[in-house]
Amino acid sequence: MHLNTKVLLVDFGASRIKCVVWSFTEARSLDAAECSAPTPIIGSKGEVEILAEDYWTALETILDDLLQRHTDLLQLWLCVEMHGILLADIKSNRPINNYISWRDERASKLGQDQQVTLDLLQNGMTEKFRKLAGMKLRSGLPFVTLAHLHREDELPPAFRILTLADWLLLRGGEPDPGIHASLAAGTGLYSIEEQKWSAELFSSIGIDIETVTLPRIINTGKAIGTIKICNRDLQVFGGVGDMQAAAHGIGFPLKSELLLNLGTGSQVLAAHNTYADSLELRLSVNNDLLTAITHIPSGRALNVYADFIDECAISGGGTAIFWSQFSSLTTEEVLNAEQTIDLNVFEASWRFNGTGGAVTGIQEGNYSLRSMMANIAKSWLMQYVEALSLVDPDHQKDTYLLAGGLAKRAKFVMPVINTLSVRQGLPCASLTGEETLDGLLAMADEA
Repeated sequence: MHLNTKVLLVDFGASRIKCVVWSFTEARSLDAAECSAPTPIIGSKGEVEILAEDYWTALETILDDLLQRHTDLLQLWLCVEMHGILLADIKSNRPINNYISWRDERASKLGQDQQVTLDLLQNGMTEKFRKLAGMKLRSGLPFVTLAHLHREDELPPAFRILTLADWLLLRGGEPDPGIHASLAAGTGLYSIEEQKWSAELFSSIGIDIETVTLPRIINTGKAIGTIKICNRDLQVFGGVGDMQAAAHGIGFPLKSELLLNLGTGSQVLAAHNTYADSLELRLSVNNDLLTAITHIPSGRALNVYADFIDECAISGGGTAIFWSQFSSLTTEEVLNAEQTIDLNVFEASWRFNGTGGAVTGIQEGNYSLRSMMANIAKSWLMQYVEALSLVDPDHQKDTYLLAGGLAKRAKFVMPVINTLSVRQGLPCASLTGEETLDGLLAMADEA
């Protein structure tokens, strides 16, 4: 019997904030709410920022009615989007800058000295960074963003480094917030090899780790802090990345050692440790090492093509059509389509070639909106088939798990992947309706 018969589960995703009140006594969801994530501010030099206070306001707004209806709630389990960063003053705890999103690309643009920070890092830090952080250098990683801010003289002598999770804790009155190692590792400032914040990584970009206040690393099941919100005091647990929460929620790696996550950002994960130049490492909620291919163009990239097609339709007096057409595609249409669409439309994407996305193979008499939609779908899903062949080159695993909101947008998704990968996707039943919240629920149940 759980000490707390109810828990509040909250997922701060890239596009939506979702929460569920779960009853362990009744083994069901009692209440739910969601809202859009705060709107980013897009700058002229690749900046993608969000006002830090907007996240707290969104949390207050979404919890206000729920906490009034459930006065016995004591615990909040939290997961958040990864690879974002916020800097705060050590004394006042006030933000020094806006929250910088994982979509930020300022480090891949020319700086004041007419040099590109990402290029400089890749020339000297690529192998060391992979060895320590387990990742590839790319714009949007806090390590890379901090390097750029340091080169541009935009850092104070001392400051706090916060992910979205510990910013919410700090804003809610927790003086010493903690996070899970999976979220710390997502900053690129944490050594997977040593399992701690890395003085060597900080030093490599000119920052003394002694001048920086960092979140405590807390194991799953232990409170990461306490916040006061809507006149209530809540113990907060979790502090994990949303990818790790989703993976845990659908039973990875117990049900299958391969996972495809199709969301705004997307990944392929493998529980076995196959490591090569094309692969990265991530941490699970249990701190196990996972082989990964990340930043696979998915929802964010599809929306670029969707916005263009919908703008054409609306300009001609019609209505938005992309997603209705997309979801109506049949398995046969997608399998028979050409793979002629390049979805690498943002610089940090898996196989960005320096020029951006592309549409090829157009010939007179053979192209229509429907065929283009099928080509987009085929090109999108083939990325995951190719990624599976990299994380499991000997085809030792015949099954995979499928997660992410886009996996539910069309019936053709799993049958197409099954056929092209010669593997079987396993259906995953959801208790809460969201894999990330299922993961938080499983963590709460195990605590």
